[in-house]
Amino acid sequence: MTGHVEVSLEAVPVFLEILAGLLIFTLGLPGLMLHLTVPEETRAIIRKYGWLIYVELFPPVIPVAFLILWVLAYLAGSASYSAWLPHWSAKWNTEWFMLAVALTVAASMHIIATYSPLQFISVLGERLRDHYRRQGVILGDALDDLLTLGMYARSSGEKTLVLVEICRLVDDVTDTPQYQGEELVHLFENLDRVFIGSPHPPSEENARRAAVMLSAAIQRFRSQGHQGRSDHFNARKTSCCLAKDAAGKGFKAVTSIYTDTFREDSEMLFEIGVAAIEAGQYEPAFRALHWLERAAEKSGTLSQNPDTAFLLGFFGHLRAASPDAGGDLVSAYLRNSPRPFDPSLRECLRYARSYHGGSTRLRTADLLAAL
Repeated sequence: MTGHVEVSLEAVPVFLEILAGLLIFTLGLPGLMLHLTVPEETRAIIRKYGWLIYVELFPPVIPVAFLILWVLAYLAGSASYSAWLPHWSAKWNTEWFMLAVALTVAASMHIIATYSPLQFISVLGERLRDHYRRQGVILGDALDDLLTLGMYARSSGEKTLVLVEICRLVDDVTDTPQYQGEELVHLFENLDRVFIGSPHPPSEENARRAAVMLSAAIQRFRSQGHQGRSDHFNARKTSCCLAKDAAGKGFKAVTSIYTDTFREDSEMLFEIGVAAIEAGQYEPAFRALHWLERAAEKSGTLSQNPDTAFLLGFFGHLRAASPDAGGDLVSAYLRNSPRPFDPSLRECLRYARSYHGGSTRLRTADLLAAL
């Protein structure tokens, strides 16, 4: 026989039995790998959306399994085995056995790669965007699953992929004409899960991507007239949380992105600046101080208003953290401020202490008393 094989009907059941064994192996190995390497929370998501992956898996896996069997059939036929299938175990050749194993493992590795959480991140991202385009509604369960994949991501690369999909979703939603400024509340309320409380701390690049995304979203809300709506409110709140976290981790460049984003928002500048002071990150802290001064001085005088109150409150924290150098800087500003206090520094300090005390910033109020 010269490469042509005739398989009798009696051999078909054995043929199918071998094929089934190979398929079970190629599907079972990835399952075992997932059980050993993937957190339970991630495995639950993979099981939940497994049908989506199987639709993609079977087309390439089945041909590979058939290829393995036909290679064996060809080799067996070329060796003139008249009934090779029933007696394949007795006539097995080591080299061809290794070839079959290699091909089967290759199919398994393909499935493992497709099964990977990295693939599910892309699947979920596309599912979210496609559903919003068709229905105008974000799937809450799918969004929670995407955030969970980000929370339990084992590497910076996985977290980056989650952030990329979130950024695409935000862009798609805010670009639609029917966007009302309320559709992304759940996302912005829970975005911090990817960073704070994650068993695998984010990298500085992860934090930078989130800062850039939030900054772009907030600027878009302003330009679209959605400032003050739910999405803007929650994006602002989450930005404050992540900015403080970045300051605590020493991500100076990331913290500065947030201070520049909120350069006209004295409350946010105060919160971020104080967090930077407490973390010993004076570079972003003084960047926040620069914008606080601009906001307080924009009217031409330092008056009894929130902008001045936040500037003075910042000075209170700076002096407490650095009594010598910081204290000298504060004293120099209060004595030689570029804008006059109206009606006086004493009255502005009294107003600032009352303002912060009424906003439950009791420590800031106490520090202002020392000024």
